[in-house]
Amino acid sequence: MPIFTLKLPDIGEGIAQAELTGWCIAIGDLVVEEAPLAEVMTDKATVEIPSPVSGRVIWLGGEVGETLAIGCDLIRIAVEDDANQTVLKQDPSPVAMQLSDQKASANAAFTSERRTRLTGLRRVIADRMQATTNIPQFTIVEDVDVTSLLALREQLNAAHPRKERLTVLPFLIRALSTALADHPQINAHLIEHGTTLIEYPSVHCGIATQTDEGLMVPVLRDVQALEVWQIAKGISRLATACRAGTISRTDLAGSTITVSSLGALGGLSTTPIINAPEVAVVGINRITIRPVWNSQCFAPRQLMNLSCSFDHRVVDGWAAAHFIAQLKSHCEAITREGH
Repeated sequence: MPIFTLKLPDIGEGIAQAELTGWCIAIGDLVVEEAPLAEVMTDKATVEIPSPVSGRVIWLGGEVGETLAIGCDLIRIAVEDDANQTVLKQDPSPVAMQLSDQKASANAAFTSERRTRLTGLRRVIADRMQATTNIPQFTIVEDVDVTSLLALREQLNAAHPRKERLTVLPFLIRALSTALADHPQINAHLIEHGTTLIEYPSVHCGIATQTDEGLMVPVLRDVQALEVWQIAKGISRLATACRAGTISRTDLAGSTITVSSLGALGGLSTTPIINAPEVAVVGINRITIRPVWNSQCFAPRQLMNLSCSFDHRVVDGWAAAHFIAQLKSHCEAITREGH
């Protein structure tokens, strides 16, 4: 009986290995040509491997979560239509048997502790967060009066119902790009084990985006040249692509500073983690109504805390405080500066 062996194909220039994030089939399954067999991941981009032949699966070359070398044996398929389950007995692979056993037990109820191996995007996130433990981070929290900003946002949304609906985020990103013009060391990367700082003339803003698989950080480029409508449209495009699983590798690379927002679910204050090799991250917290003294009485205002974390190897406390003061000022002056 002819056996076809599919090797893990080259899925990108310079890629030597990939993580197996999921099987689309199991041992004994019949597959047709072009049917999906497996999913592998590299650099946060998931690639689906199709079958080049039709037949019955008799061997699988790894477990979900394993890192496989490009060119290794990935799957074996008996290509004759009359292949049957007896083929399974010819495969002594303990990996294949273990995978088969897992599929007998997939619906079993959990009666004790559950142990899950981190795979796919969750594993990438874990690896990246582990890398941040060497960064001496500190966080400064400042409140911003967004009462006028919110009023302007509502006016613009009402006046332009066919445009992308504005949230607070596009206004803040625009203010951020303005503040960074006076603080180039914050719009930067620290590389080569902390010995080289690269300051960037353009602001490429990473937008922390929650998906069903975990947190992704697509990049909105050259935000210093965009107005709020363009920023809003770009954010929507990136978020939709992330959640649909169609985001490109290009859109996931090259950020110079990251903004993280939990929206209405956010707390009053957070300590966002720097997205290395960047040296700063801006966290947007929940908007609340608080009394503010206006020199005559207390009046209700809509306030939002900004939580900004910095890499202390590059950014001193005074520079961080000065940057946040400017960011606060730009946010509160947006209505006077136009949009």
